[in-house]
Amino acid sequence: MGHRKSLVRQGNEKLLSMAAFGDSKYADKKANGGLPDIGKIYSSKTMDNYVDYCSRFLRWAQKTHGCKFLDEALPYVGEFLEQRTQTQSAWTVHAEAAGIAKLFQCSMNDFGVILPMRNRDDIKQHRYQKWVGEFSPEKHPDLVAFCKSTGLRAHEVAKSKPGDVWEENGRIYVKTVGKGGKLRIVTCLDDAPLRIAQAAAARGQSLIFEEGVCKACPAHEYRAEFAAAVYAQLARPLEEIPLDERYFCRGSKKGVVYDKRALSAVAVQLGHGAHRVSLVANNYSYCF
Repeated sequence: MGHRKSLVRQGNEKLLSMAAFGDSKYADKKANGGLPDIGKIYSSKTMDNYVDYCSRFLRWAQKTHGCKFLDEALPYVGEFLEQRTQTQSAWTVHAEAAGIAKLFQCSMNDFGVILPMRNRDDIKQHRYQKWVGEFSPEKHPDLVAFCKSTGLRAHEVAKSKPGDVWEENGRIYVKTVGKGGKLRIVTCLDDAPLRIAQAAAARGQSLIFEEGVCKACPAHEYRAEFAAAVYAQLARPLEEIPLDERYFCRGSKKGVVYDKRALSAVAVQLGHGAHRVSLVANNYSYCF
């Protein structure tokens, strides 16, 4: 008789079987009435997060209820999420619920629990205040300058090579591979990335930042500053924008209006796609 796989391993293997890195989530949504393929996980980062969330739940289900198989753990998801709401933020609980729903190929609504409301103002991740005392911009001037000028994600910065940065017609560009294996070319805000890349090449480095990117580096904050700078360059005066080209915010930002065309351009630079204007308005505009 073969050895039974642990509950966590069962979950990990099921999630890994859904790996579709490099597949176009956008194309799948177009083909599926606006919904991505429920059996696919498009990003390696998403995979890592889902494995973490589901492993935490499955260890709890095994310890608390003695579950040995995935179908035995499913009825206890609601109880687990209820407990998590007592100690975790609404954003964390929603993320965990999404990961567990992917594992069981169902909707978060199927768990029979009312998830807490998410308030944009409660977001704490990647804000300057969190990193005070942990990251010193003065000790990493090149890293800060590179992040602010390119708006790249931390893992994209870490993989950047000297040859990925070049000058053309007086503008500086950097190419990177983002989420889902998508290649994009970013127009830099200044020439800092080129100078930094050339210095790294002169030292014979294969990566611009061979020492890597400090985990405490608030790359998302610098990314938001980049987004704000790009938006400021492109935004038209509101009185000159037709109503159908304005983006009207809701929720905690109700009453705030943006240039939809400029938001779309920012979304492209960030690697989210031209149609993701709401994502930029809701998640990056705290620096606008």
